[in-house]
Amino acid sequence: MGAVTNIFRVTYSLAISGFILSLTGCATSEKTLLERQANAATSSGRRVNGAQEQKFYDAGSELKLDALLAFGVENSPDLRSIYARWRAAESQVPQAAALPDPKLSYGHFVEAFKMKTGEQKQTVGISQTLPWFGKLPLKERIAFKQAESIAREYDAAVLGLVSKIKKSFYDYAWLHDAVQINREHINLLQVVESVASIRFKAGKISQSALVLIQVEQGKIEDRIKELEALKNPLSSSIYAALGVESGKLLPRPARADEVLTDLDTDELKLQLEQTNPELRRLRVLKERQELAVQLADKDYYPDFTFELSAVDTDGGKDPILGLVSINLPIWRRSLDAAKLEAVNQRQSVSQALKHTGLELAAKLDLLVYYYQDALRKNKLYENTLIPKAQQSIELALKEFETGNSGFSELLDAQRTLLEFLLIAKQYSADAYKQLAEIESMVNSSLNEIHGNHAGHRH
Repeated sequence: MGAVTNIFRVTYSLAISGFILSLTGCATSEKTLLERQANAATSSGRRVNGAQEQKFYDAGSELKLDALLAFGVENSPDLRSIYARWRAAESQVPQAAALPDPKLSYGHFVEAFKMKTGEQKQTVGISQTLPWFGKLPLKERIAFKQAESIAREYDAAVLGLVSKIKKSFYDYAWLHDAVQINREHINLLQVVESVASIRFKAGKISQSALVLIQVEQGKIEDRIKELEALKNPLSSSIYAALGVESGKLLPRPARADEVLTDLDTDELKLQLEQTNPELRRLRVLKERQELAVQLADKDYYPDFTFELSAVDTDGGKDPILGLVSINLPIWRRSLDAAKLEAVNQRQSVSQALKHTGLELAAKLDLLVYYYQDALRKNKLYENTLIPKAQQSIELALKEFETGNSGFSELLDAQRTLLEFLLIAKQYSADAYKQLAEIESMVNSSLNEIHGNHAGHRH
């Protein structure tokens, strides 16, 4: 039987190798692409699996946005979860491309079967099922597309996290600016109070003017206390965006050095269509469902099973038997239902892609409007209204010192300047927050978005 076994082993190996080469088409290029994407995620600092904790600010220094973003992406539990699902889906690709396990069979004659060539006592055989032509390559590509869709989901989650951290950062920066502006206004009121005290001692104004200044100071000090109390909740919101528990009160954020420019909506929509990760994910799922429809078509065709068996014969030559069998896909109702399921899922993804594209385009229009509006108003206040308000205070203070105007005019001018400064900072923060969401939608930074006009620095 040893000779038979060796012949059988060689024959079987050659047969299987030939059929594997002729029936299965390995999606090597797609595997390589997915591996490159995973490596890129790792090398660019987006690898979150097994990430280690690190400090994102130093005591006594300003809070840096870049450090927050790096820490958040590296340590986000949500990103770690999606990344793990991505790698798990990658592991399904070689599983989908694998042939079914071969089967080894053994038979023993209860009573020896006597032949002219000798007595037959036992049989041993091995079989391998080979799916219909093209089934395995389709299953492999379907698994690859599933993994790629999770990779695009990971991209979307990264961009969403970056946008969330940026918006929390800009809110925190606005709060510190508002506190500083109010403190500077307190200092300005103290100057006015010193001038008013001189005029009061000279008998040129009444004591009520001094009381009004003290009332105004009290109101601003109360506002400062209110803003200071808001620091802890906004600091906690940054910790939450980073995916860590709240700790010490975060330091003052560093000033944004990004140049804000007017945006081209048409160009942004083109980028949205090409680079938005959610649209890319849906396009990948659509391709996956198209492959699923092709696989459902191939289920109407049979699979092949090849078997070689050898019979152990005493005193004679061991006979070898080759068998070929096919399954019979005769239950058409089940096959038709599977085909209809694949077609409907493809239609569902196709409509979801269209709907999401329209919704994102409409959302982008609104975000660009809010961004441009905030940018325009910030320019108006910083370049026109605030300089005029400062000039108004200087004139009112001079006239108050000389007695040509009353104290109420000076106080009104100071209130107006304070209001304008706070509004300008609020519009600046709003513009940066809208820009952060726009960047996450088009998967591009401001430097990669073409503007229509030269920007200005805040």
